Amino acid sequence: MYPGIDLRLQRFVVVIAEELNFSAAAKRLHIAQPALSRAIRQLENQIGFPLFIRSSRKVELTGAGREFVYEARKALHYSEKVAELVNRNKMQSAHRLIIGYPPQFDARFIIALGKIGIPGLPKLQVKTKSSYTKEILEKVRDGSFAGGIIVMPDEYPEARRLKRITLFR
Repeated sequence: MYPGIDLRLQRFVVVIAEELNFSAAAKRLHIAQPALSRAIRQLENQIGFPLFIRSSRKVELTGAGREFVYEARKALHYSEKVAELVNRNKMQSAHRLIIGYPPQFDARFIIALGKIGIPGLPKLQVKTKSSYTKEILEKVRDGSFAGGIIVMPDEYPEARRLKRITLFR
């Protein structure tokens, strides 16, 4: 089975097909023209057929080259869609905080905590989750919770390694 073709090389082929000139394509890709020519020659050797017909005056796509460009454009499109999805999810998760709290904690405080807004952070979501102290400490350590409220933190040695702020005495 063939492992696939690097998206970078697919982008090279697409840009050359659009420019029909290796020098112009290299300039657009911000690489040296000899390096681009070498990369395309290596790719053609790897796949076993030419993508371009080169002459001293012009560059043309072969039939296989046209098919390659068509599929490469789709691959590049979908790789950009994946990057957009990842960035969108990063932004959403960057504005969501999950705070753990013990079941016996004052419900009014927890409700108020869920309404926190921070200027400069649009649509900050604070979610609260009832958990027992051990679970809160584990989830804060592994990053599942942004923070947690624990009662009597000195009773838990693992709490000493975390940044603590005293809310009540």
